[in-house]
Amino acid sequence: MRVLQLTLTTLLLTLTGAGACYAAANAAAAQDSASVLDFNEQTHLVFICEEEKLARDVYRVLGRRFPEIASFAVMAENKEASNCAVHELLQKYRVSIPQVNRNVGVFSWGIYGRYFTEKYMVLTGQGSSSPLNALYVAAFIEELNIQDINQCPKAIVDINNGINEASACGIKYTDNPDVQGMYEDLLDESREHLRLLVKDIEQLLGSGNYQAQVLHQEEVEAIISDR
Repeated sequence: MRVLQLTLTTLLLTLTGAGACYAAANAAAAQDSASVLDFNEQTHLVFICEEEKLARDVYRVLGRRFPEIASFAVMAENKEASNCAVHELLQKYRVSIPQVNRNVGVFSWGIYGRYFTEKYMVLTGQGSSSPLNALYVAAFIEELNIQDINQCPKAIVDINNGINEASACGIKYTDNPDVQGMYEDLLDESREHLRLLVKDIEQLLGSGNYQAQVLHQEEVEAIISDR
């Protein structure tokens, strides 16, 4: 079987382990913050933190299933670092969050736990059937990540919590520089992942044959053309 590998060296973040991540988060929590996050910003950050973990977990499973796709291990580390960074920001602004469960496939953050558990089961099931499907699942995750960072995820809007429209949270909503900067970094990472995943998919299907799964086709084409 041909080896499928993405070149993600430029994205590989230094990762010293979950213990160091949460030690840093505790240090950040000790700092006084000059501003606060409103309910919508807090809700969205918590959701994105768990969505980064979802990506990490799926990539770890698919990486074990298809070790020839070496990029999954690298992308999982990127998502681990991103999850850690969001968690540190939550700690800095003293957002009350449940204890994080680091086990793969375990999601325990309140009302969204079932949503992420179901997503994990569906995506790992779909991706485990073939290398091509694994790449498609990864591309789906990155498209979903881009959409959910930009605006309120449907899973938030659909819950009766006072957030009733897509424009009520996300990077298009917040005016906090810390949150904006965090989201820009996450978007840059997801766009780069998507470009490289689509490149590998089109090596199998032919150039121009990738169809957008979450975003509009024009948006995906604009992202992948910026290579």
